[in-house]
Amino acid sequence: MKKRIQPGGFTLVETVLALAVVSLGLIAVLLVIPMALQASHTAATQTVTATILEDIHDRIKGQPLVEGAVLSGPFYFDEQGLYIPSKEGEEAGAEEPTVSLERAVYRVDVELSEIHPDAIPEGVDSLMSVTVEIGWPVLATGNVNPDSRSHRASVSYFVTALSGVGWEWVDPKYQRRIDF
Repeated sequence: MKKRIQPGGFTLVETVLALAVVSLGLIAVLLVIPMALQASHTAATQTVTATILEDIHDRIKGQPLVEGAVLSGPFYFDEQGLYIPSKEGEEAGAEEPTVSLERAVYRVDVELSEIHPDAIPEGVDSLMSVTVEIGWPVLATGNVNPDSRSHRASVSYFVTALSGVGWEWVDPKYQRRIDF
């Protein structure tokens, strides 16, 4: 008796079904890529803004605790959140220090403001609110684009001089400065 040999391999139906399953999987992966890229971009932007906020927090320490804009601002940062210092050798009498804006992506304005006296805890005499506003992208003029494509982030927190009441009496030249 002869054994019947069956041909090996896949049928056309099996091949088509396998290709359909693989195609659906690839389409699903391709649909997820734009969402993943957007999430990655958002995470990178949040990391840069957190880096900028930490840098600003360190830079305002020691600044006079006086209502209004912090004297050394506005601050400019590059795409990685690195501070861009003022240009060297500029005129000493300039109202605002000039900054090389070619690399500037972020502009940061810092302002101190008074707090309503009822909101200040007992025994604290120099509590103020700091508002840090970050805007991007920066135009060649040093301002942030006012249209809807620009981005802004704003953070407020409290600072104090941590010096206690009556230092002006001890030292008439004493000026309260931001401390943490």
